[in-house]
Amino acid sequence: MEFTNEIQDVSQLPRTEDVIFTHLNQRYHTLLKTESLIFSFIVLLGCAVLFFFSPSVRVFPLNIGIIVLVIALTGMITWMGFNAWKNKGFALRQHDILFKTGIFFKSTLIVAFNRVQHAEIQQGPIDRWFGLSSVTLYTAGGSASDLTIPGLSPEDAAAIKNHIMKKMSSDEEE
Repeated sequence: MEFTNEIQDVSQLPRTEDVIFTHLNQRYHTLLKTESLIFSFIVLLGCAVLFFFSPSVRVFPLNIGIIVLVIALTGMITWMGFNAWKNKGFALRQHDILFKTGIFFKSTLIVAFNRVQHAEIQQGPIDRWFGLSSVTLYTAGGSASDLTIPGLSPEDAAAIKNHIMKKMSSDEEE
């Protein structure tokens, strides 16, 4: 057999922009909003305590700058918590799984099923409270290429894991 290495036309390659992504569970949106509001409340409470107990922070030009910075920071964190959900999604294809995320810096991670070595379902106490699970795929490329899809119902997480495990076993047989 003769070795060939043909040039590929970039315009003919499949585009991830054409993939229809599945949104994460709506309860995950509620979780993100709740986390951002709690974090913002703790930061604002901490700043209020700092202003109350530390007279040196109450110096006029400094306190206005700190107040503006804290309000901007908590506003940004709250805004991100409310909007991060709609920028996250996943898609299962025949040979791989895609996960997109990001508000300012968007990324799409694609993991081929034949690179997956292990898959597991995770559910922490907060996830359990919201009725959510995560699927983590461990790949041959190391931790930088591992993929975690949060915000899934336990049923969807199990179905995705089972689908990937079947694909892994069928790839090994071929």
